[in-house]
Amino acid sequence: MNREKARAYIWIAIVSIILGIIISFQIRVVQNNLLNGLSPSMRSRELIIELESVKEKKKNLEEDIKNLENELEKIKTSTAKENTLIDSLYRQSEKCKKFAGETKVHGPGVTISIENSKEEYASNNLNIIYEYNLILNLINELNAAGAEAISINDQRIVNSSEIRTAGNTLMVNKIPLTAPIEIKAIGNMKTLSASVNQRFGIVSIIRDKGYFIETFQSNDIIIEKFDGVIEFEYIEDMDN
Repeated sequence: MNREKARAYIWIAIVSIILGIIISFQIRVVQNNLLNGLSPSMRSRELIIELESVKEKKKNLEEDIKNLENELEKIKTSTAKENTLIDSLYRQSEKCKKFAGETKVHGPGVTISIENSKEEYASNNLNIIYEYNLILNLINELNAAGAEAISINDQRIVNSSEIRTAGNTLMVNKIPLTAPIEIKAIGNMKTLSASVNQRFGIVSIIRDKGYFIETFQSNDIIIEKFDGVIEFEYIEDMDN
């Protein structure tokens, strides 16, 4: 019985040694592969240091992102202001172009057609071209009634336009025109029509002279742009 106990003790000792070797080997493998050869406490301190470093980098990146977002917002605001300014300048430029007759326009208004008399007994010398002052008075009446754009036979009337007789033609913007004369005006069509057709007004005067004249109202009249070149020879900008 004592021999069997001794043998059992021997086997227990052998098994304990083997288990010790196995556990020691596993610890060494874990330490080498997972802990980079460090002890668990040392690896823990190393991981804590790395974590703090990552947190610091994350904080710096967040600050950089915030600064970039602020810069982007400033750029957007500045761009929006520039776009607003550019848009305003563009609208002002287009408005000036319309006022100067440099754009083709359309809108409600009136069309006035003037022809020489068709009556057989009418004088051969009766020609509206020779009485351009009547056309000038008609243009002035339309302007006074608020016309925003006017043309004579598709020649846009601007500040520099001349209307005069040259031989058997009517010169408008240095372009010779002949009868019949068609005048277009954009504005309040009722106001324009009433202004020229009032009793003893310009239409009555032209008609009494023996010319055939008609006035038509329209919701959409097209007036071509001024094709000439406006040049200034004498005027200059004044310094502030």
